[in-house]
Amino acid sequence: MATALRKSITITPEENQIISDYAKKTGQSFSETLRKCTIIYIQQAERQEMAEYIKSHCDFVCADEQEEFNSKYAKLIEENTDEGREIKIDDLV
Repeated sequence: MATALRKSITITPEENQIISDYAKKTGQSFSETLRKCTIIYIQQAERQEMAEYIKSHCDFVCADEQEEFNSKYAKLIEENTDEGREIKIDDLV
C-alpha cells in the first residue's frame, strides 16, 4: 500500500467553495477532487502542442536569426532527397 502524504495549502474562500461544490456534485471528497483535477490539469499541460508551448513561453527571435534559420532550413530541404528524413535540431544550429 502506498504511503499517503499530508499537505497543507492556502486557498481563498471562493476557491474552497468551487472545489467543495464540485466534490459534492461528483460524490468525491475534497482531497480526492483536488488530487484528480490537479493530475488531469498537469497531464493536459504536458500534452500541449509544441507550437502552442513555444508561443506562450518563448520570445520571437530577431530578424537576422530568423533569416539564418530560414536559409539553413531551405538548404536542408533542397539537399533532402529522402522524403522520410528526420531533421534534427543539430542540423539547424
